[in-house]
Amino acid sequence: MDINLDKMRQLIENASISEDRKSELLFACALIKEHELIELIEACAEDEAVILKLAENFEKKGKALASGDMEKWRQIVDDEVLEIDEAEKIENIRKSLAV
Repeated sequence: MDINLDKMRQLIENASISEDRKSELLFACALIKEHELIELIEACAEDEAVILKLAENFEKKGKALASGDMEKWRQIVDDEVLEIDEAEKIENIRKSLAV
């Protein structure tokens, strides 16, 4: 198993989510690009809430797809992008203040 995927697996296994969600999330992580996985590992290692939010959004997207509600799916993705952008802004501010 790839070392980064194994690191992510360990983080997911330690998270306070159901076994089904853990399996689904690990499957999804296996599909993303290596550099994205590394960034995800860093974020999840800092704060378990990131894993909880990923699992929550993954479940929401699955329900939206299962119901055929592509507008709902797009809204979930758009909300995720906004959250990521906000988190990146906060991280950049932290870095600039640490200098």
